[in-house]
Amino acid sequence: MLRISQIFGILLYVLAVALTYLALAPITPESSASSASAMGLWVLFAGFPIFVGAGVLSIPSCLALSSKKLRSAAGFTGWFWKGVWASNCLLSSGFLVAVLYFAYIYWLA
Repeated sequence: MLRISQIFGILLYVLAVALTYLALAPITPESSASSASAMGLWVLFAGFPIFVGAGVLSIPSCLALSSKKLRSAAGFTGWFWKGVWASNCLLSSGFLVAVLYFAYIYWLA
């Protein structure tokens, strides 16, 4: 189960980055305000929930896999799975930093 959540966490993250980039790439300074705001709404209601899903899958499994005993029991023994776990830990820490940053802005602004 931990392998599935780790793989889906990375896949959702890559999907969210790709879709957000594809949505925002055509927006230039010459674009109209309505098209820019429509892409902003798309990112808010489609891109952001995909990032949240990736974080929900990645953060608990990364914390659970910090135990060496659980890693060996779950089969995270090869270089591939350790690489998947390490990259998800980096992404999870980025998610946590972003959440703390937005919480800081929300409560202090």
